[in-house]
Amino acid sequence: MPDDLASPASGARMLSIHAGFALTGVMTTLLGPLLPFLAAHWSLNDAHSGDLFLAQFAGSFLSTILCGRLISLRGFRFCFVTSFAMIALGTFLLVRGPWTLGLAAVFLYGSGLGVSITSINLWIGEVNPAGRAGALSLANFIWTIGALASPSLVALGDRLHRMSLVLAALGAVAALLAMVFAASHFESAAAAAAETKAGPTLNLSFSKTLQDRFAPAFALIFFLYVGTENCLSGWVATYAHRLQSPDSDAWALMPSCFWGGLLLGRLLLPMILHGVSELRLLRASLALGAIGCCVLLASQNIPGVAAGCAIAGIGLAGVFPIAMSWLSEYCGAENRQLAALMLALGGLAGGLLPWLVGFVSNLLGSLRIGLMTPLVAITVILIVCAFPKSALPACASKG
Repeated sequence: MPDDLASPASGARMLSIHAGFALTGVMTTLLGPLLPFLAAHWSLNDAHSGDLFLAQFAGSFLSTILCGRLISLRGFRFCFVTSFAMIALGTFLLVRGPWTLGLAAVFLYGSGLGVSITSINLWIGEVNPAGRAGALSLANFIWTIGALASPSLVALGDRLHRMSLVLAALGAVAALLAMVFAASHFESAAAAAAETKAGPTLNLSFSKTLQDRFAPAFALIFFLYVGTENCLSGWVATYAHRLQSPDSDAWALMPSCFWGGLLLGRLLLPMILHGVSELRLLRASLALGAIGCCVLLASQNIPGVAAGCAIAGIGLAGVFPIAMSWLSEYCGAENRQLAALMLALGGLAGGLLPWLVGFVSNLLGSLRIGLMTPLVAITVILIVCAFPKSALPACASKG
């Protein structure tokens, strides 16, 4: 390991990165449990509620596309500082004005999330070339802790009737992290890890990036997985809210069942990987995720919804870390633009698929039918993974 990566400064640097990733977990998933509150605050129907998801992940999509080039031009530290400043401002403004300002605020912090999540994933992948899958699994485990905390924060704000105070506190944490990143150095660690790779650094054009033979399969996996995750976490609180009596707030905690399952799965993931190939584990994860979706759709009460969410979370836990490990190994530091584009597509799906759930629900008068979207998405990913040797690079076809 390069000396710079083993220094005390590197430990502090990684601690700040993990703290930032935990906050991105909170903020990426905040809109789901917050949705009933925002719908009541602005008198929104399901279709207009879905517009909020679209605004968040449209911002994430656009900023993620630019992230790879931005890292090359300005470095990781600039991306970290700028992205968390955007998250801070967007979060603070969210409920400070009318619907239009709310949409703009969601777009702003979504843009910050796109840059922060992409740059953190790429940084971790580059500084841990020997243990990439384990390092990314740990980072996404920490991200899931933040996601798990998000519904509880919303429930606390709802109980105290202080939702704006909770949002202001989250904005303050993001601003503090931006200042911490501004006082830190990240380029030396990334450069030291990159030196362990042979060959010159490539600067591929955007058009050449799109022509990569493995881009379609990676695009489908990231697009559909992130969309699935956001469909489930984004709409399950609203779905549960309509199944129970209005004097209970258990609905707000339903996303925690999904994130709790995801957290458990990611905790077990490194141990399972010692005995099972990544490809086989990915297929099993997707199958269990599909079962969880079926349980959720068949449920008529809160316990059934909770069980379906937990099963889906456990099942889907390994999908993103494994796919990100393959993408990072395939791209390396030489083609960050392809990696950024794939993550951007995930960000786009994070808005489009939840919006589609709301559109279908509003059109057909059934949120249950709308929530069939993630089940279809999981099925498509399973089909892609059934033909790894033709669709995916060699690092994904070992099993």
